Amino acid sequence: MRTALVVIDMVPLFAEANPYVRGIVPNIGRLAGALRTAGGPVAWVLPANEAPLGRLSGEFYGPVYSETFATTGAEAPLRSRLWHALDVRPDDLVVEKTAYSAFFPGCSPLPGLLAERHVDTIVITGTVTNVCCESSARDAATTGMPGAHGRRRERSLMRPGAQRHAALDLPVLRRRTHHRRGDRPDRNNLLMPHQATPGGGADVRDCVGDRAHLNSAHVNLDTHIDDVLAVLATEEMGDAVLVGHSYGGMVITGAADRAPSGVVRRLAYCDAYVPEDGQSCWDLTSDAYRSLFLDGAAANGYAVQPPSGSDPRVRAHPLASYLQRIRLDAAGLRDASTRDDVYLSGWDGTPFTAVRDRLANDPTWRVHTLDSGHDVCRDALQEFSEILLLGE
Repeated sequence: MRTALVVIDMVPLFAEANPYVRGIVPNIGRLAGALRTAGGPVAWVLPANEAPLGRLSGEFYGPVYSETFATTGAEAPLRSRLWHALDVRPDDLVVEKTAYSAFFPGCSPLPGLLAERHVDTIVITGTVTNVCCESSARDAATTGMPGAHGRRRERSLMRPGAQRHAALDLPVLRRRTHHRRGDRPDRNNLLMPHQATPGGGADVRDCVGDRAHLNSAHVNLDTHIDDVLAVLATEEMGDAVLVGHSYGGMVITGAADRAPSGVVRRLAYCDAYVPEDGQSCWDLTSDAYRSLFLDGAAANGYAVQPPSGSDPRVRAHPLASYLQRIRLDAAGLRDASTRDDVYLSGWDGTPFTAVRDRLANDPTWRVHTLDSGHDVCRDALQEFSEILLLGE
């Protein structure tokens, strides 16, 4: 198997207008570096200087969005049209596409170039998520190219705010290959709800993201659990791996417990709370974090504000989600036959040492330790990824 990274439409028009597009540049750099180290090619795909659907673009999207897409291309040399902060190497592929999709037949040389390099798996990232990235992923799958669609911080241009109902922005690493419920996929379906309030040097950017305006006193743990269940149902995911980071451990526990049989097969907790029936995040955390929660919610009583100096994209987190006790009947949890706990030992004040100690002697758990701060995706992404890809 040979994997390629395909980066879609990272051009100045999108990057200058949207801080979220600029925000994914470091992650793209890490992905590109990992693929190059593994011997895989990196391909940068640029829009051609025309509307992808011709006159239909204006009829379908309206004149404003049609003009936006039509002017993303230019006549300058290809490499000079990419966003300047990207790490583009001489051996990388740089190609144009004349459609939203880089894999629609006849619209880009990319499929042929990847075939020449014996690529059989792709990882797609870039912008815009629900247009060019998604259509590329779908067309690649339709034409027989297995792929993964990384959505951690890509953002929609066409429908701002048209996300799911709850105030939790779910970073999803979702395999776009065969994953219908009832048929075991040959690759993992990963869904990762992560931490809520930054601590221990953590850098949380997507706590509520572009649905922050939906945060209210009514948003609680059940809301977030329902969000995950909605993703599983909408995507018809089966044999899924739920990965919970920090507060996200509460969410994946409840989602696995309530999911239909066969939907969740594995749970991975990374520096996360692992609750039992009747416990809350408030019960499981430390006095220091209880104080942080209360102090952060002092302004309105329900929204825990991030500490001063946090990344400007961090948003408030609903206090009720920390306080609500989880209700489990263990029916769905029994289907999760493989359970991993990843303890991050490289930061002071961690409330997760007790979790590690409790699970270390339980033969039904695999316990791992990484020398990392709480933000594992920043500090130890490669090592964490290797744990997620362990066999079962």
